[in-house]
Amino acid sequence: MITPEKLPEFDLNRLSVVFTCVLCLCCATYSQTRSPFDLGRGQRSATFLSVPLVEGRVLAFTGDILPGAKVTLTTVNGEEIVRMTDKKGRFQFLDSRVIGQNRIVIEHAGFVTFVDHFDVVARERVAYNVSLRVGSVDIFEILPGPSIDMRSSDITTTFRVN
Repeated sequence: MITPEKLPEFDLNRLSVVFTCVLCLCCATYSQTRSPFDLGRGQRSATFLSVPLVEGRVLAFTGDILPGAKVTLTTVNGEEIVRMTDKKGRFQFLDSRVIGQNRIVIEHAGFVTFVDHFDVVARERVAYNVSLRVGSVDIFEILPGPSIDMRSSDITTTFRVN
C-alpha cells in the first residue's frame, strides 16, 4: 500500500520544462503544414508532370456550359496569364511560372466574378470546377417621347392616284 509519505515529490520546474518541450514540438510540427487558406478552393492531386497544372471547368449555376469565360491567373511575380474557356467550358494552365502563391479570377458577362487565392508546388494539379452565379441585371425603362396631336398637327399627307 502506498502512503502519502512514500509518494514521489513532483518537481514543478521539471514538469513545466517537459510541458514546454512537448508544446514546442507540436507547434513546430503544425507550422510545417500549409494553411487551409493557402490551399484555395481547388481540388488538389499529384501529377506526373514536372510543372504544376491548374485546370478547370466553368459552368453557369444552372449547370449550363460557359464558353468564352475569361480566366486570369496572376502569379507571385505579378505576371498575368490569361486563358479563355473552350466550347466545353474548360481552361488549363500548364506552366512553371505558377509555382508559388497565385490569384485566379474567372469572369463572364452577366455573371458574378469568381476570385480565389491559392498556393501550388511542382508536380501538383489544382482543379477548379466553378459555377458562376448570375450577376446584377440592369433594367432600363424606355419612356415615350413627345406625342403628336393628330387633330392639331401641321403635318399633312397627300396621296395621288394616277
